[in-house]
Amino acid sequence: MKIGNSDESSTLSPSEQIKVKIIEELFRILTGKKIKIKIPELNVENIEQLQLTYNQNPKQLRWGIDYQYDESYQEKEEISFNVKGFVETVNGKKIEFNLEFSLNRAFSSHKSLRLRMGDAAFLDPIVINFGNKSIEFSDKKYQFDLDMDGTKEEIYFVKRNSGFFSL
Repeated sequence: MKIGNSDESSTLSPSEQIKVKIIEELFRILTGKKIKIKIPELNVENIEQLQLTYNQNPKQLRWGIDYQYDESYQEKEEISFNVKGFVETVNGKKIEFNLEFSLNRAFSSHKSLRLRMGDAAFLDPIVINFGNKSIEFSDKKYQFDLDMDGTKEEIYFVKRNSGFFSL
């Protein structure tokens, strides 16, 4: 997969080049496919047009990746052995025996990976309720930047025994 048509080393700083390499390697690890990300060079006219488009509708140019991988594995083994019998000695004595043998083994594992980048990493605040009733909102409002666009939205605060959790 190629993006753009120029050499990224001419347009990116060393730290940005490392970030691109990390993204390429993460993609290879997650999908098993190698990609090469190329960053196109933008001239001043393109940058001005891009800024104008962004200012008119800032959410239009945003991006995000939310990748989740889960793998579960279980195995179980069981073996049982039973034997009954008797032995008769030369003098006619009879000895009975009973042997029971059992082995069990179980194994399980779970692997989970979640990768969130871009806008997918931003989430609205979570409401935590410590009471028995459902969440109730108060008449008080406060400002919070819900979508990380730099503009704070007014949202209602929660009533007693509830709160917000946000990263």
